[in-house]
Amino acid sequence: MSEEQLKYHIVNVQNGDLNSFRYIVDSHKNIAMAIAFKIIKDKHRAEDAVQDSFVAIYKNIGKFNFSVKFSTWLYKIVMNNALMTIRSNSAKYFREIISIDDVEIPDDIHERFEDIDLSNAIQTCMEKIPDQYSIILKLYYYEDLDLAEITEVLGLGYGNAKTLLHRARLRLKKELFSQYQNELGDWING
Repeated sequence: MSEEQLKYHIVNVQNGDLNSFRYIVDSHKNIAMAIAFKIIKDKHRAEDAVQDSFVAIYKNIGKFNFSVKFSTWLYKIVMNNALMTIRSNSAKYFREIISIDDVEIPDDIHERFEDIDLSNAIQTCMEKIPDQYSIILKLYYYEDLDLAEITEVLGLGYGNAKTLLHRARLRLKKELFSQYQNELGDWING
């Protein structure tokens, strides 16, 4: 959904149009569920957190500030609800703090994976890495949020978000290498 379409639907919801709200929910429910499930690890509790998030969005959409991206606002609400669910069950969620530079990934990575369905390989490996890494990678690569928006969603400082993204890339790269050593050959060893 384009930003213009989304803005149109938000304005309609602000004017009481429930069909526009359904459209917004349908457009964002999958990523909202993915974020909540990655944190909570229980489908039913994640669904409850997502439902609570959409109720909160509906109640507060009149206050929505168009100077921020709607997706950033939504993901922050989902993240907060998921974390509140975790906290209510005394589980721990942690953040990493040490700063490191960005990782370089070769341009010819697709050629090296020519015999592998890259999207399936990445998805498989994303499921194996720690949740905080897969969440930040999804926000950055799948949802096209920049680091400033991610800091808002995750409640991190800019440096911490950059570090977490870097570590997530390293961890995903390591997982891909370990799963697909034969296909990647000398790149792993070099």
